Amino acid sequence: MMIEKADIHSAAEPPVVLCGTARSAKAGAMFLSDEGSRMYVEGMDEWPDDLLGKRVKLTGVVSKKKIFPIASENPQPLRQTMAGIPQVITLSKPIERLRS
Repeated sequence: MMIEKADIHSAAEPPVVLCGTARSAKAGAMFLSDEGSRMYVEGMDEWPDDLLGKRVKLTGVVSKKKIFPIASENPQPLRQTMAGIPQVITLSKPIERLRS
C-alpha cells in the first residue's frame, strides 16, 4: 500500500482540536485561537461570509509553513512579503461553527 505525502505528515503529528475566531488577513484565512495563537488555514484564501468573524472549531495538524515570501529574502521587495514563517493548520475534519 502506498502512503500519500499527507498521510506521512499526519502520522508524524497528531491532529489537534482548536476553538477560536475566523479572521481575515492579506495572506489568507486566519484563525485566532482562544489561547491567543494565530495561524492560517491551509488552502483557504478567505473565510465564507457565514463564518468570517464567528467562533469556529478546527481539527488538524499545526506546522510552520512558508506561505508568502519572507521580507529578509529580498532587501527591496517588489511585492508583499511576510516577517518570519507563520503557523498553518492543515485540516483533517470539516470546519465546525460554534454557537457563542
